[in-house]
Amino acid sequence: MKILKYLSILFLSHLLMHFPIQHLVSLGLLQEGINNSHLKLGWDIYTVGIFYYLVIFFPFFEETSFRLFLKPTKNRLLFGVSFLSTLIVYLISSHYIDLDSQRFIYTSLTILLSVSLFILLNKKLNVSSQWQSRINSKYLLIASSVGFALVHYGVYFSSHIVLFSFIPLIKHFFSGLIFGIIRIRHGFRYGLLLHSSNNLLAFLAIFFKSTVLT
Repeated sequence: MKILKYLSILFLSHLLMHFPIQHLVSLGLLQEGINNSHLKLGWDIYTVGIFYYLVIFFPFFEETSFRLFLKPTKNRLLFGVSFLSTLIVYLISSHYIDLDSQRFIYTSLTILLSVSLFILLNKKLNVSSQWQSRINSKYLLIASSVGFALVHYGVYFSSHIVLFSFIPLIKHFFSGLIFGIIRIRHGFRYGLLLHSSNNLLAFLAIFFKSTVLT
């Protein structure tokens, strides 16, 4: 029931942002990027890859990168830093390398690299336990939500006017806040479940549009 409640909040926040964003698209102030409307899904292996990508890989990777450390410990912080570092490398690489044909291999290598980096940092860094008492959880939640929004910059929409490019990120910021609140109040697995459920609904919407409405 908690998941349904927060899914409803996410849906409403996305719906509120949908209309102003589409209005900006109609005016030519925003252009669609790697948008859902460009994905054509069917009963094939490509669709299985997109499912893995949207519902499993990215929810796990993003929750680990941006929200695992919202209840801070040394290991959670280093794990988050490791996954975030490799996530940034992965996202930058995706602009120069065609990842679609080798999606599973690249994502598996990214996870392996993240774990390796965590092991290395854990051995090399000596983090004092006193830092935990200095962290303001509200600021940490806001910072993680801002970071979560920024990694989606230009992914779904872009604009020749930089200011307009940031408008679609508002919904990702609020999504990050909701995922973060769930992680803090109910634990990491519930935040991950909510994120995966949210992406699953998006996947089903794209799949329905591609297979039934076309």
